[in-house]
Amino acid sequence: MDNKFIVMAALAVLFMSFAFKSHAESTLTIDDRAKLGEVYSLEKLRQYAKAIPMIEGLYQGYPDNKEVKWSYVRVLGFGGHWKQATKAFDELCAVKCGEDMFVTYAHILEAQGPHSETLEYIKKLADQHPGQEEIQSVYAEILSWNVKNPEGQQIIEELSTKYPNDLRIQEAYADVLVEQKKYVDAIARMNALLSRNPDDKDLRYQHAQLVSAAGNHEQAVKELKGLLSDGFTKKEAVIMLGDELRLLGRDEEALKVYQEVVDAK
Repeated sequence: MDNKFIVMAALAVLFMSFAFKSHAESTLTIDDRAKLGEVYSLEKLRQYAKAIPMIEGLYQGYPDNKEVKWSYVRVLGFGGHWKQATKAFDELCAVKCGEDMFVTYAHILEAQGPHSETLEYIKKLADQHPGQEEIQSVYAEILSWNVKNPEGQQIIEELSTKYPNDLRIQEAYADVLVEQKKYVDAIARMNALLSRNPDDKDLRYQHAQLVSAAGNHEQAVKELKGLLSDGFTKKEAVIMLGDELRLLGRDEEALKVYQEVVDAK
């Protein structure tokens, strides 16, 4: 994950140095242009503690300069001050921002780790960019982190009530219920989701996982076999089928399933 953040920060710096170059050169003094260059270099080196006071000074001197403001967002955001970065980002992108900037902001939220407060923000961003795969991936990652976090669990439960039609939120809440060992509630919630999305194979797979977690391995085998016969291609599901058969003492069947995975390589 660290390498991804380094790449994202470097690309963001490169993108903005071209996107705002003509505007910035007409507004920043030569000395301040040099300071901004220092900020860029420190950002690429991830030396945010050194870069933050420098970009804050430039931001105060050039509050309407887009290049300075975007650098402020990145440095403050990746430097751990994501709320300040969010405020500046919202101001900067109130009219229009490029897709790369929204993706970078998603990674700023991701950089905070399993921080429950970022859930509302990444959900909002994901809703605004439903077709942006990288943002959707970050959304799913932040949700998964918070499933095991008590504060995150509470936020996910609140979001599940607030957004009953958000499939990812509802799936995450089912996972929360499993973490809390409330298997009956989790399966009931997943049944409701499946009734609305009967062709969703990922949901069916998650349902099989819930059934297994509840200890009903016979039912899990039945669901996994049906799922795989319907063309579900995740190797994890095949391996899970082998595990479920093994737990039931059906080792010869399990062995055949495991061998299928090995032979497919």
